[in-house]
Amino acid sequence: MSETDFFDPSALQGSTQGQKKKKEKPKKEKRSKKKKKKKEPNSLRFHPVTVRQWLTYFFYFTFLVMCVVSFLSYSRMNQLAHIAATGVQEAKAVAESTLEATQEGDWSRHVGEEFLTHYFTIEEGTSRSDLEQVLSPYLAQGLSMNDLIQFSVGNTRSIQSIQAITQKEKEADEIGFTFETTYDVVFVEREQTNQVRVSLLTNIENGEVKVLQPPSFLSMTFSENHEGNTAKATIDPFLTEGESLEEGEAARVVSFIEDFLTLYVQNDPNLKLVSDVAGVGADQVRNIQVLNLVEKEGQLIAETSFQLSFIEGNFFTSTARLTISGEAGSYFVDSVTPF
Repeated sequence: MSETDFFDPSALQGSTQGQKKKKEKPKKEKRSKKKKKKKEPNSLRFHPVTVRQWLTYFFYFTFLVMCVVSFLSYSRMNQLAHIAATGVQEAKAVAESTLEATQEGDWSRHVGEEFLTHYFTIEEGTSRSDLEQVLSPYLAQGLSMNDLIQFSVGNTRSIQSIQAITQKEKEADEIGFTFETTYDVVFVEREQTNQVRVSLLTNIENGEVKVLQPPSFLSMTFSENHEGNTAKATIDPFLTEGESLEEGEAARVVSFIEDFLTLYVQNDPNLKLVSDVAGVGADQVRNIQVLNLVEKEGQLIAETSFQLSFIEGNFFTSTARLTISGEAGSYFVDSVTPF
């Protein structure tokens, strides 16, 4: 046996241990690798958005929108409320101003009538000082008796009627309301009746009315270039429009109207059988005419004219609109109104 073929147990043991060592080293490396993987830091994780998260976003967005809308609405409502309050205050101020002007105008017109009554009245034995004493309380500062009237002692003058026909408010100034009022005056002087139209300018302050200027005498007639009122007398625009009645029914209704107006004018006790309206109480009726007879909205409408008198021989002409219900010869008058 050669030296290479000689069996050496120690060598076998040594080689076995070397193989074991070689096998164990990789295991240690694997363990170390595993430990290193555990020690490595985690990377960022992205989670998918869930339905719950979408609902959360939607809730906060809706809440934010509602807050903005509420704020804008509140601001707008405050603005509208302010505008409305301002409008109410302005309307109230205008109403109060109008009411005040109306009241002041009424008082100014009344005092003006008093002044003109004294102005056109001179009784027998009245002296200049007497008339000045009566008129002075109505005059504004700077306006004297000499500016108003000159008269001869012994003349008399009396007023028959005085009526205010128009009043115009001048622009308000620092001294209160100023009004221009026109009066129609009828007075008698030396047994002669005169009718005049007078314009009076007055001012009212603190409830006291003063005449600012002497009365202005105006013409009672229109100027030549004034066309006047050219309206023509007609009743056609005031007649009711509706459906016409058949000839037979129209004749029955006309006959009923004639009987009714006789009862109505005389206030006959039988009037209550055909109407609830009260009669006139005159003595006689004549010349009854049915100017228009139509059916409208299920009722009969008749416009009529007639003459009535309270004493024999003196007649007045009148008109009336009758509202009639019923049919087939049985009629009832619901109302009698002018037209």
